[in-house]
Amino acid sequence: MPIIFLYIRNERNINEHRTPLIPQHIKELIKIGFIIYIQSSVHRVYTDLEYEQAGAIITDKCWHDNLFNDALIIGIKDF
Repeated sequence: MPIIFLYIRNERNINEHRTPLIPQHIKELIKIGFIIYIQSSVHRVYTDLEYEQAGAIITDKCWHDNLFNDALIIGIKDF
């Protein structure tokens, strides 16, 4: 299986606490070969530490940084 990079965006709305993937999902995806970056957030329902303990890489870099050119970018749809 090819390596797949996944990037979870933080949300700009301070009242947005949802997340597209929870730490348990991160563990499962890493087991099958994903490399997962989580954009740091103080608003998300799960802490950066919880994601880090699940194996994700916490970053302050934005999704449009060149590091993530080949990543699948995931976020919450805002209406």
